[in-house]
Amino acid sequence: MEAAKTARQHLIKKIGDDITTAQLFAKEKSFVAIEKKLKTDEGKKFRTEIGESICDDLNTPKLIATINTYLSNMNDEIRSILYRLEDNFLKI
Repeated sequence: MEAAKTARQHLIKKIGDDITTAQLFAKEKSFVAIEKKLKTDEGKKFRTEIGESICDDLNTPKLIATINTYLSNMNDEIRSILYRLEDNFLKI
């Protein structure tokens, strides 16, 4: 539980560095709505991989691995997806 808490805090710090760009899709309530606005291949691929992890019986290890893969090379779309993911899902 402590490891999960620490990982979440690290993620919040990473996406919080430039929260204004993360709010690019902040008004969107669902990942489907966000997906319709994505323009980059990286953003689309990240959204797909996140969705697959969640739908795979909540495959948390795969979800965390996917997030960590994209953290080092974030663009505004990935940051926005992470912002929405953290805001609606991870804090549960």
